[in-house]
Amino acid sequence: MDAPISLLSLAVMGAVLSFATKSYSSDFPTVHFGPTPALLPVKKGKDQDEIEHVSIKTLLETRCPTLFTPFKPLWWLSK
Repeated sequence: MDAPISLLSLAVMGAVLSFATKSYSSDFPTVHFGPTPALLPVKKGKDQDEIEHVSIKTLLETRCPTLFTPFKPLWWLSK
């Protein structure tokens, strides 16, 4: 008798948390960087041996620009 009540309460809690997360979260990801930039040695090109020192923020902005765009789930995942 306790198992169905537990499953029901777990389902209700999951629905409430899912709704609250969807309602109050922004579509933009939050990316935090430290106050002093950490420099990383990065190759300039795929076949080049020349190395430049770039901050993590610059590296992510230039090579992973989708990290700074709004998240849009696929239509069948958002239903």
